[in-house]
Amino acid sequence: MTTSKPKFSILIVTYNSAEYITGCLQSIISQNFSDIEIVVVDNFSKDDTGSIVKSKFPQVKYFQNSANLGFAKAVNESMKHLNGKYILLLNPDLIVGKDFFYRIYNLLKDKGEIDILGVKLLEENGEVQPSSWKKISLLTVLTEMLLPYQISKKLVTIVPKNFSEVENVSGACMLIRKEVFHSLNGFDENFFLYYEEIDFCRRAKKLGYKIFYIPDIEAIHFGSKSTSNDRQIFFENLYKNKLYFIKKHFGKLFYATSYFIVITGILLRIIFGFIFGFVFFNRNLIRISQSLILVLIKLIKNNA
Repeated sequence: MTTSKPKFSILIVTYNSAEYITGCLQSIISQNFSDIEIVVVDNFSKDDTGSIVKSKFPQVKYFQNSANLGFAKAVNESMKHLNGKYILLLNPDLIVGKDFFYRIYNLLKDKGEIDILGVKLLEENGEVQPSSWKKISLLTVLTEMLLPYQISKKLVTIVPKNFSEVENVSGACMLIRKEVFHSLNGFDENFFLYYEEIDFCRRAKKLGYKIFYIPDIEAIHFGSKSTSNDRQIFFENLYKNKLYFIKKHFGKLFYATSYFIVITGILLRIIFGFIFGFVFFNRNLIRISQSLILVLIKLIKNNA
């Protein structure tokens, strides 16, 4: 890694990621790309994430927050540690592909300055993972809330076959020109987790910045494997932030309609989760429905 001002600052915000952090960092360091700095910011993990990073990767800058600040706030507060012209946000459960940094470097040489860039994300089995979403509308809200995920994701996401301008890209692996990040005052910290990158991209578009997706550069994203306690947190943040995003960027009628769709969608998931859970003896579906009941109650209370 370079000792002068680097081209790329790689920022990994982590929370209880001991299972994945070694693979993530090794995939970066093994590429021998010198023009980078690697910064890990730990949101007060309770596992061995910190000791793994400090003992195995002395070349990585490690900082630990005194509490779990959430993704958006942790990224914003980490900017003071980053020196690169470009910030690459990476999830800790992600492994970058072969020649990842050389490919990005060459892309920037070929295309000139890029404001925001996303890459192709793959599941562990090689299946393409959603990395860019269509512009939100009542149709996309309806599709996401009333159809099963495996069906809806194909209808609300896009996977361009060529280098293309898009509406947004996934924050799991997101390259941002540092000047752009500062001009937008970073992420909206009201998003604790999820939708912060969609909000960021929407605000960037409004200011005339361009967002691109490149399918020729790949990374494997393992995704979150939640415990039953984490499942409720996942759903709560997902739906709460979806509604906050809509309320922030759209009018009252659009929000009211979307709120009705979201609540109805959650209620239907609870009902069908219990039905199929009991009929097919699927405890996971029953647990999901139980978690969604608690999420539904909180959403209704918060909107009252």
